[in-house]
Amino acid sequence: MATSSKLGFDALEDRVVLDASISVISPTGEDIVAGFTGKSSLVAVATDETDGLPVTVSASTNNSNVSVEVLGDVRNLELDVSGVNAEGEEFSGTIILRLFEDLMPETTSQIISLVESGFYDGLTFHRIIDDFVIQGGDPNGDGTGGPDFEFADEFDPRLTFTSPGLLAMANSGNDTNGSQIFITDIDVPSSSFPQNLNFNHSIFGIMVDGFDIFEQAITTETNQLDRPVNPVTIDSARIVTDTDNVVLLVSADQDFVGTAQVTVSANNGQGSIATDSFTFNAALDPVNDPPFLDPVSDLVTELGEPVSFTVAATDLEGNELIYQVGSNGNIDLPPAQIDVDLDAATGEVTLSPQDGVVGEVNLIIGVRDPFSTTFDTEEFTLTVTAATDPSIEIGLSADSDDGGNSTVSATPTIEVIADEGSTVEVLINNRVAAVATPSGTDPTRYVAVLPADALQLGENEVRAKETKSGGEIVVSEVQTVLYTPSQDEAFIAVGVPAEGDATMTFSVLAAVTAFSNEVGLYRMDDADGTVDGVSPGSANYASTVLNSSGRQVLFAQGFQEGASTTIALEAGAVYGVYVVADATSSEFLSQNPNNDSTGDGPFVYFTTFSANPDGIRHHQTVADAVGQRVSYFFEDLFDGGDLDFNDLVIEARASGVPSSGSTETVRVPGGSTSTTTVGASVAGVADDSTFSELGVFTVDDVDGTIDGLSPGDEGYLAAALAAGRRSTLFSDGVAVGDEVSQDFSGSELIGFYALTGGSAEEFLNGNAAIEVITSFAATNANGEDRFTFESGEEESIPATLEADQFLVYVKRTGGTVGSVNQLSVLFDLAP
Repeated sequence: MATSSKLGFDALEDRVVLDASISVISPTGEDIVAGFTGKSSLVAVATDETDGLPVTVSASTNNSNVSVEVLGDVRNLELDVSGVNAEGEEFSGTIILRLFEDLMPETTSQIISLVESGFYDGLTFHRIIDDFVIQGGDPNGDGTGGPDFEFADEFDPRLTFTSPGLLAMANSGNDTNGSQIFITDIDVPSSSFPQNLNFNHSIFGIMVDGFDIFEQAITTETNQLDRPVNPVTIDSARIVTDTDNVVLLVSADQDFVGTAQVTVSANNGQGSIATDSFTFNAALDPVNDPPFLDPVSDLVTELGEPVSFTVAATDLEGNELIYQVGSNGNIDLPPAQIDVDLDAATGEVTLSPQDGVVGEVNLIIGVRDPFSTTFDTEEFTLTVTAATDPSIEIGLSADSDDGGNSTVSATPTIEVIADEGSTVEVLINNRVAAVATPSGTDPTRYVAVLPADALQLGENEVRAKETKSGGEIVVSEVQTVLYTPSQDEAFIAVGVPAEGDATMTFSVLAAVTAFSNEVGLYRMDDADGTVDGVSPGSANYASTVLNSSGRQVLFAQGFQEGASTTIALEAGAVYGVYVVADATSSEFLSQNPNNDSTGDGPFVYFTTFSANPDGIRHHQTVADAVGQRVSYFFEDLFDGGDLDFNDLVIEARASGVPSSGSTETVRVPGGSTSTTTVGASVAGVADDSTFSELGVFTVDDVDGTIDGLSPGDEGYLAAALAAGRRSTLFSDGVAVGDEVSQDFSGSELIGFYALTGGSAEEFLNGNAAIEVITSFAATNANGEDRFTFESGEEESIPATLEADQFLVYVKRTGGTVGSVNQLSVLFDLAP
């Protein structure tokens, strides 16, 4: 649609509006960005939209060896700086730096807190070296001071000192960050980039404006100690939201040397699009970078019990890694009370407390490559508890327990009964998650609200550590808490949150469509579906998702049923799934970036279905939190099409968990000690239906095993229909609307059966004329899948199901989802 708005990029250095143009920060002023093999370069650009409309920026390259991302950060650190330049003239102005809040959340959070407290106002840049850095933020003004705390290093393999104008933390060694920061020079060749600082200093921003002020600061006169002769002062500092400046992350493959054209586009959503391009030149990287460790959490074990964990490390060059464990902050001081078994090939560490060791042991672990003698280290504490005290009670509070120590809340309340006057900590999966405090009038009752990143999906080991007033340390018996949130609109990556990556496998279980779709996933800010601060339903939600750094293509156009891919995701993070119908994401972004329903598309559909262009749900969900897998059944036609929800079935599961191949079992919600009532109602019956009985039976695992028998084995059907496993739900004479309920133990796995020509009892008594079919295809004639778990086409069946509901179809021999079914039953798993 035509618009009078003028959209373009403007040069960051002079802010002059240029229609459909782009400038990069380059020492030479040329539109060439220098890079290195296997590394990323940061490129800052700015947009200008004369009518003030929001702008979406996208970028692409013409070389498959080079990739480009648009970072989603929107906040700047602005420093008002004054001093005397090299000519002896006073100067003042503002240096503006974009903060990498998404990539470096802990570092930016600490700095933002200091800025907002006024900490930096009036401090100086006390160390200035031309062609290198300006360093400041020390209240002592000499490099010796800081705030009253320190925080750990934070690294991302994409952030190295391979770009000009980088903002980073100064420190005095590993994990000694405080308030001191530095900014690298902007006018040096790429060969002079300070790559010796890689993974020793946390990079958390880049300069996007104020380059003339910076140049005057870095060239001011200094003494032999690199201190300015005339003070260069941070008069004030503030955090400002800025939607005009954008930062690109341009990355070269490990072995690529050469050039690529990078094209950047800005779209105001009203038909005005500006584009331009620059050259990215990747040279051979001359630097071997040191490896770095992921954060290591504190550990807890019982007296005499070993504890194992896997330490994760990153090395850009893929060098062989050398690990070492020390104690009391000294990597070269072996632990005196802990035996260490370390597998350098896998990073698995086993710590075995020696006899009599009780309490806290301070440990340190380090990693290096063969080309360095310096370790990157992480300190942690191993707490060895004394005897288990069965009198300590721990579990979910009544308002958090959804049955049998099962919860759908990410932040449930834990209740502990322990001695009065004790210090009580809540341990989740051998990690201290929270400190419980006395509550109410009972001094022996302690409560703690778990932080949102404490529980992992499925089973969690929970116990209390009690330090009595006399110093004795005891622990409670281990309890299992199930975390079973709804995964209807978002799935949760497996693994302990904030402890590295989780490996998950995605499979295409079915593809019954004439479309050539693209399927991908996207990282959400929260379970509500917000992405980079944009909520579902916003006009730019679709383009924000597809341009976000947390978006990945799972299956490109042309995939077939049976396709599978395994990727690493952030453990405990929340993700959604999208389908671009009959197009690619690039085509969507260029033709219909706002997912406008009034045009011809293409359209993209999300599990966060409030973002869909037609406003309706395009998927159904079958989730198994305990089994760590979830399946999404998609409809890829606008307005829901035929609402059969079998156009595309995507399964997400923890790696190592077997694929269902189809949905053959359902797990009952709730903990293993709880009772869950499952409701079932008849949704449709064919006029000539021959079914005589329908019910469910419990199985031992997701493969349908019963007492060692697998589906298809001799004797399997008799075992499935045995009285102790079988629950008959419906028999002859049922009609649409008939209802029944059945109690199950929480977390049980159930399969489905249907009979023709008699009852289960008659079959068990030897009536061979009775036909038995189950939800396990291997038990059926010709291995046919006679059950489906989807929505349907009969008018009596709801087009939209609730998150805890699913439909079971019993199909005719040779029947398809589109055929008339013998029976359809709506199940409700809501506890």
